Amino acid sequence: MEIFIQGSQSRGGPRPRADFGPRDSQDHLAHIIANELQVNLRQTSGPVLERPGDLAALLTNLEPRDVLFVDEIHA
Repeated sequence: MEIFIQGSQSRGGPRPRADFGPRDSQDHLAHIIANELQVNLRQTSGPVLERPGDLAALLTNLEPRDVLFVDEIHA
């Protein structure tokens, strides 16, 4: 995790996608990552994103370097 965060900080660009196993608490890890990077965490869930415009609106409202966590993205 430390290497992942340090790499993200040094790049200064978009964060890589992080996949964690089914036993990990993904939302908890998203909070940790955002906290360590000292950036905002934006959360949503897959079922909420019903139309392409829903995702576009969410992405448009992100600030630079925000962490976006989409729970239940497979739904």
